Amino acid sequence: MTKCNGKINVIVKAETRREFMLFTEMMNELSEQYLVPDANMTNASIIFILESPHVQEVKHGVPVAGASGITMTKQLLGNECKQPLGLIVKAHLNEGIHNEIGKVGLMNICQIPMQRTAYQKDDIESYLPMFDIIEEIRTANHKERFKNETYNEVQTLILEHFLKRLRNVESESCILIPCGRFAQKFFRLAQKIDKDRNWKTIEEVPHPSYNSWSRERYKNVIDKVIKSYHEINQIKDIK
Repeated sequence: MTKCNGKINVIVKAETRREFMLFTEMMNELSEQYLVPDANMTNASIIFILESPHVQEVKHGVPVAGASGITMTKQLLGNECKQPLGLIVKAHLNEGIHNEIGKVGLMNICQIPMQRTAYQKDDIESYLPMFDIIEEIRTANHKERFKNETYNEVQTLILEHFLKRLRNVESESCILIPCGRFAQKFFRLAQKIDKDRNWKTIEEVPHPSYNSWSRERYKNVIDKVIKSYHEINQIKDIK
């Protein structure tokens, strides 16, 4: 009975590994068209960590390029500012516009969309099994592990890609702000792996979707974000 169980476990693990390799290939293929790179990570003193891109982010090639980015801009720069934060950062990088936004970095945990609605119809049909998995991972922020081992493998793949980019942030004096439960979960998982990195963070910051940064229940933590933003812009670069 023990030998039989051992053979079954080997078969299950082999099948899980094959599925993992398949999903790795799928994510690499989708990245060719849908990947949204991080922005301004080299010069950043404060980095906002979001979940994943959506339609506007894919269109413009930068994180928080839609409504969530407008919510962030209003809080950081004032209600008169109507442009998404991602587009302001992108303009700073591409056009050499020098403004106070120059020390802000933007990154997503997952660099491709985790919602099928951000994809073209043909791609949704071609990669349907993968969307079922990543959408479940996206919403199950209370789970660090899943009963289905394939889900764990795909989550690990996302985590490894995020951690690789996070390790490129040289200064541990940089303030990291995971926004929303998904980003907070993955940042927590990353901290468990890189236990020696003493990141400076602001915790419990909500995702900026649905104008959440303007809600009274989040006022205290958003005030901390705004204060940190203005403080890093008072620090003069040492030449």
